[in-house]
Formats: sequence, C-alpha cells, structure tokens
Amino acid sequence: MKNRYRILLVLFVFLCLALPSNNVMASELAEGKVVFGGTYQLESGESLDGDLVIFGAATTLMEDSVVEGDVVIFGANLDVSGEINGDVVSIGGLITLNDTAKIDGDVITIGANIDKSDGALITGEVLDVTQAPFTLS
Repeated sequence: MKNRYRILLVLFVFLCLALPSNNVMASELAEGKVVFGGTYQLESGESLDGDLVIFGAATTLMEDSVVEGDVVIFGANLDVSGEINGDVVSIGGLITLNDTAKIDGDVITIGANIDKSDGALITGEVLDVTQAPFTLS
C-alpha cells in the first residue's frame, strides 16, 4: 500500500516537472527533452542527458542510443532498442521493448501496454498501478 502512494507521488512530481510554470523551471529542464506530438527519434550512438517527457508523440530510441534520465510518457508510443538509465513512467500508450533494449530502473504504467521481447532487460520492477489504492464515490 505504501509503495502505491510512493508511485503516485512520483507521478505527481513528474507531472509538475513536465509543466514548467516559469523561466527558472524551464531552464532546469534544458538538459532534457520535452516532445509534444509528432515524432522524435534518438539516433544510434546519440545520448540524451536528462529526462525525456513525451506528450502524444511516436518516439524511437535506436540501438546504442542512451537516455541518462527518466522517461515519462503521456498517451504516446515508445519504441526502445537502446538504453534508459532511469525509470519509465507511462500514462496511456504503448511501450515496445526490443531485444537490445535495457532499462536500468523501474517501469511504471497507468493504463498503458508493454510489449517486451525476450532479450529486453529491465533491472527494476514492472508495476501496473491502474488500480488505484482508493475509490472515488
């Protein structure tokens, strides 16, 4: 039960970071990448230092690409053949983990699907928190 509250808190923090309210917050995100719609591809051999936040975009992380941070997905598709050194949080959408994919962290989903190849490696936990620990009445 405590773990679910921790996950919901982490999701809230990621959401707050993804929606900067002033220039100071925007400059703190300058190391990462925020993608709204369309497509985004991290090419083989490229590295992204910082978090990757995706809103409704088709995103591909090619083999030998590296994200040095967390990946947060809102209603998007993420196709991973590279490496993510952080957690992956998905609210809706699809995460495809190909044979060469490596996630050095947890994968947390809320209403999202994971298509994982046998060769893909996740060093942390895979948590589906679609069922919240509380009910609204």
